Formats: sequence, structure tokens, C-alpha cells
Amino acid sequence: MSASEFEAQVLRFQRSLETQSDRVVQGAALVIADNLVAGGRYGPGTPVDTGFLRSSWRASRNAPETVEGVAGTSESPTPEPDLSGGVIGARAGEVLYFTNGAEYAGIVEERQPFVAPVAANVPQIVADVARRLGEAP
Repeated sequence: MSASEFEAQVLRFQRSLETQSDRVVQGAALVIADNLVAGGRYGPGTPVDTGFLRSSWRASRNAPETVEGVAGTSESPTPEPDLSGGVIGARAGEVLYFTNGAEYAGIVEERQPFVAPVAANVPQIVADVARRLGEAP
């Protein structure tokens, strides 16, 4: 095997690892987003009264985004936030932010934790997603 063939194999392997890592990051971020908003295996989800707190979630890469949501009414329910836009295309090594623009989010978190359980489970989420994708860390 020549030096250039070896270098080409190493570069292919590196690109493969980068692609696998990106898939795990994106998958884990979607699971985190789902559990922060609606709840699931890793957390209870955001409590709902008017829906404003839940609709105030945002996901972004490399810088936090804080835009308040909108409260719903019985005639017009509050839409669920779509956090996938901040997650799709995420790459390993980028910083992902899940922020909530509602001023009272911290107070609700103190009384009824909905972020801390998900945050505590991030290592497990990553491991579970990697295993599901066949790319265990």
C-alpha cells in the first residue's frame, strides 16, 4: 500500500466518523428537545397552563436564541414549538442551545423541575441514540 492510498483510507475513515458523530448529535438533540417540551423517558416535559411557557422553547446552534412564545386560547390552542430547525444540520463540536424565553421559566423550574431531569440524562440520551443508530460511543 502506498502512502497516498493509506492517506486516502484515513481520510475516508475520518469522514465516516464525522458523519456518524453528526448523526448521533442530531438524534440526541431531537430526543432532548422532545423531552424538554412534551416529556418522555428522560423528563416530564414543560408544564402547561396557558401554553406560553411550552411555546417559548427555542433551539439554536452556537448562540442562544430567546424569543417568547405565544399563549393560546380555547378557540386557538398554542402551537407546539418546532425545535428541529435549530437541530437539523447540527455537527459534532457545535454548541447546541435549548432556551426558553418566558421570563418565569426559572420560577417554574424551581417549583416543578422539567429541565434538570433531562439535563441529568444527556449522557444516557447520547448513549441510547448511538446504540439505536448502531454507533455506540
